[in-house]
Amino acid sequence: MAMSEARLLWPRIVWREQNGEHWRMGLGVDDELCWFEGHFPGLPILPGVVQIHWAALLFLREYDDSLLFQRMEAVKFRELLLPGREVTLDLAFDVSRSRLAFRYLAEASVFSSGRIYWTSP
Repeated sequence: MAMSEARLLWPRIVWREQNGEHWRMGLGVDDELCWFEGHFPGLPILPGVVQIHWAALLFLREYDDSLLFQRMEAVKFRELLLPGREVTLDLAFDVSRSRLAFRYLAEASVFSSGRIYWTSP
């Protein structure tokens, strides 16, 4: 996949921090992302399924891409994530439970959050 195509699917990673099994990333949610096309005309929003997908795949890239998805729980979409924002993706992995907690936030707003459980192959 060409870099220009990849950019249309993924946010820009503006900054990244790690402390053990806890990652924080600044993500640029650019207007050019393909996910805004048709979702919705006049009020483009980042679909919730894309937010979950990004959290899961960015975690797997950082931690262990051999893990397998098991289930999700407590997934909540609290505010609309609009194009042109920079948000923080907070990923915290509880190794003993194989549970990833994720949150997208900016300033005092939490856009979405949830937990993803993993299993070993």
